[in-house]
Amino acid sequence: MYFVSLLLVHVCLSLGDVEDVQLAARRQPDTRLEDCQTLTMTNLASCEALREEAHAMRSEAYSAVDKADLIREQAYRVKDEAYGIRDEVFQARVRELDARRALETTLVETIAVMKSQATACNLYMQEIRATLTSLDRDMGDLKDELGDVKDKVGLQGLQIDDLKDDVVALTVKVNDMKDELESTKEESTGTQSGELIPAVRVQQISTHGDYTADKAVDGNVHTLSHTAQGRNLWFRYYFASAEKVGAVKIINGAIDAKYYARLNGVRIVVMVNHVQRVPCHPDSITIRQGTGIGAQTYLVECGGVNGLGVELNLDTTTALGAYLELREVEVYAG
Repeated sequence: MYFVSLLLVHVCLSLGDVEDVQLAARRQPDTRLEDCQTLTMTNLASCEALREEAHAMRSEAYSAVDKADLIREQAYRVKDEAYGIRDEVFQARVRELDARRALETTLVETIAVMKSQATACNLYMQEIRATLTSLDRDMGDLKDELGDVKDKVGLQGLQIDDLKDDVVALTVKVNDMKDELESTKEESTGTQSGELIPAVRVQQISTHGDYTADKAVDGNVHTLSHTAQGRNLWFRYYFASAEKVGAVKIINGAIDAKYYARLNGVRIVVMVNHVQRVPCHPDSITIRQGTGIGAQTYLVECGGVNGLGVELNLDTTTALGAYLELREVEVYAG
């Protein structure tokens, strides 16, 4: 009986252990499930945080892209402005070069004209100096002859007085030529305010002999243009393009007392176009008394009238008509 009781006790204990083991086995899945749920909730929270962080980083990336686009647009605008400034600088340089070339061309032409005028003036002054030298020699010869006459005829007052009168007259003539030389010097320095407008073409109504119109603009005061005898005479001086006319300088073709009056009454007009004419001031030339280049040089003001050239015309009422003689014609800008 004792052993049976012990066996029963052992069996009961064994059955109790089995129940504990079964109870623990039943509880173990629940614990694992709870652990898994806890871990899942933790992972979900981490994922949610990571997702929010990813959203934030994506928003920052979009913002950075927008800023980059804005900077790129600004860079394009700056580049376009730089190109525009570069084009303006290039055009300004081109204009500056064109203006410099035009100025250099004008200076070269002006210097050439001034050299031509100075050469002609120097030649004329040399001729006048040679004439004065010859006259001085003639005066010396006359004085020597006067001394010889005094020695030969003694005190014959009448002959001596006549010779003195000749010497005085010659002295007056020499002084007149000196005055003419000074006047020519003053003319050569130029009293015109504007530059010389060169003639591209000259014409006259008719030609006497070989005195053609171009000889009035050749810069040589020892040549002249000369029309045939007639009425309604004219001489025309054409420019390369329209110019403002300030003054016209005219040297009479005839500088001696016998013929210089032929220039009297010549009218000077600006040819605005092929039909319209505007008179200069005074509108006609009134001849001065006196012979030589200086005395027979005339300057007529035209007041800056814009035109294609100038015209000199002489309308005579005499039956036989007249002549138009011009030694030199120069037109100056106004």
